[in-house]
Amino acid sequence: MAKRNIRLGLIFGINEGWIAGTYYIMNLVEALKLLPRELQPHIVFLSNESSKQTIKALGYPSYSIKNPQKRKRNLWEAAINKPFVWLTGKDKITKMLSDRHIHALYPANLMPEFQHISNKIFWIPDFQHHHYPQYFSEQEIQARTSTFTKIAQKTNATLVLSSQAAKADFQQFYPDAQVAVEVLPFAVTHPPYKHLDIQSLKNKYHISKPYYIVTNQFWQHKNHWVVLQAIKHIKAANKHLDFQFVFTGKADDYRAPGFYSELIDYVKQHHLDEDISFVGFIERKEQLALMKHALTVVQPSLFEGWSTVVEDAKAMNQWLILSDIPVHREQNPANGWFFPPTDGKKLAEQLTQFYNQKPKAIPTDYRQNRYMMGEKFFRIIRNSMHNPSHA
Repeated sequence: MAKRNIRLGLIFGINEGWIAGTYYIMNLVEALKLLPRELQPHIVFLSNESSKQTIKALGYPSYSIKNPQKRKRNLWEAAINKPFVWLTGKDKITKMLSDRHIHALYPANLMPEFQHISNKIFWIPDFQHHHYPQYFSEQEIQARTSTFTKIAQKTNATLVLSSQAAKADFQQFYPDAQVAVEVLPFAVTHPPYKHLDIQSLKNKYHISKPYYIVTNQFWQHKNHWVVLQAIKHIKAANKHLDFQFVFTGKADDYRAPGFYSELIDYVKQHHLDEDISFVGFIERKEQLALMKHALTVVQPSLFEGWSTVVEDAKAMNQWLILSDIPVHREQNPANGWFFPPTDGKKLAEQLTQFYNQKPKAIPTDYRQNRYMMGEKFFRIIRNSMHNPSHA
């Protein structure tokens, strides 16, 4: 396969609104770097100018960057396109990239820019809208279902899912699917963060006591409510807490613009202000340093496709107190306590118990997880290229 010089088209962008998606691609690149050189594909980053420095910093040995929206047309295409745009207002030439440029596209989408790439590998992070439709608009539910149905019906493509739990959902909700399905749990690679001075970070973010940390975007399914309820229970039993809670993450949820404000109102109403720090969306290195030095990481989410937070904690041998949902069980952290995701009282008991007697962490070697991600993804690319429809 190395002789063929595989060119992997990787769609990449920096999106603070869904930073986990950005980290996912960065982690995939880091995993591919661990493979023997002869197995590393040449990566064609399909991106824009704003991502150039981030891509360069990844240090991948063989890559190029293309902006699919800015491909220069040849003279024939320009001649055809100009009158068509003048007559209809639409762009006739949508062929941006083809099999000459890209042998496999990931994570593929249904946009016209990529219609001439035959080997598409899709990724669906999760099927949350089927389980929690109340967190989506009717229009968004229809759009997601329509897109996923189109992907499911493709006979000459591959679909990557991040967990066996997601695969079970896919089989349940799209029972007539034709697409080839692969399960690829992702692993994380951390940027250097241990050199950061933790006391300076604590001062910066007004952390004056031992602390628990929640590092999720402020989306409804991330279930911040159960943590606030737990804090309220603890506060009722002990007026002066010997620890505090730190929440990181972007405060905007386009599906529920008032959600963050409701959380803040709850904190004020129950006089929890002095025990909680909302620090917003912070630099990745600072986030990791705060996670490492916390009493433990709390991951209360109601639903995940595969949790980056859980993988972060596993990679740094940090303890977790996490919601008891199937995908968290599948991620199987060696150092974790599970709680019923809607039971604030039980979470309060675990937090208090943990503070009074913190268990000793079981050390694990996470490096193999990263290598396995890269090796499995290479096999997915190779298998997709062996598909007769792509020959």
